[in-house]
Amino acid sequence: MTIEKKLYICEQYANKLSVISMGLMQEAARACNFGRGYAVVAREVSVMSERLASHTAAVKFDGADLFDGIINLALQMSCLATNCMIEIIRTCETDNTMSNNKAITVFADQLLKVAHGLNELEGGKLWQRPYTLPEAAAPITSSSKSASFIKLSAGGVEFAENVLNVREVFYLGKESLKSGEVEIRGMKLPLVDLFAKFNLAPLDDGENRPIAVINPDYSGRTTDKCFAIAVDAPDINAIFYSKIGRAVELDGGSKFSGYARECWDAVGGGQMVFMDWDMVLGK
Repeated sequence: MTIEKKLYICEQYANKLSVISMGLMQEAARACNFGRGYAVVAREVSVMSERLASHTAAVKFDGADLFDGIINLALQMSCLATNCMIEIIRTCETDNTMSNNKAITVFADQLLKVAHGLNELEGGKLWQRPYTLPEAAAPITSSSKSASFIKLSAGGVEFAENVLNVREVFYLGKESLKSGEVEIRGMKLPLVDLFAKFNLAPLDDGENRPIAVINPDYSGRTTDKCFAIAVDAPDINAIFYSKIGRAVELDGGSKFSGYARECWDAVGGGQMVFMDWDMVLGK
């Protein structure tokens, strides 16, 4: 594919992101108080649209490198799609009569398609496995608020977290993590470096590090016990529904032994590890 065709496709993607942003903002308005998370995603998508358009112009007129710019945009958009799903699950748990969740799911799917399209422009260097959105548009049938989970990992060591406890995921430059704090939406959050604490090597040691913002006692508030953790690239395929069995202590062979608990997945039949954040934080 010629560079001219790639630039044309990027311009079309920038226009598409602008349309997605406007659609998300409309759905956020329809959702009223439940739509604040959607509004945040909509603003971020708008920023991504402007950045992609600006980068495309820089390549066209200033000779900038196409790959260096779009790789980070593709990563950020995959995170935005994940954040869309987190917000859908959160609103379903709060009010399962919400009528616009299917529309939001469509926008999340479009974000993933743009991310994959950018990835394909450079030969699939970011990821090979296609992401598929979980069936989150329909109301959750379980009355338990512990029915939806996301798998995260550090150095390839997986652990699970209640989706309601995950505010959002995003990428941040490694240089900005050295202070031990993360600034997001005007808040300064303490950073938990699982890689350093457990002597783990990141799966991808690139310039940007995935961050997940966790609130273990989610109650709708945005600052109570909120902190950020550095993780491996979040996988939207790892959002799932389950009923969790009885927790037991991890055996001594686990990297997270003493800092986490093991539970049975009553739906999938497997075992999952849940971090004890009080232990990890040293409280």
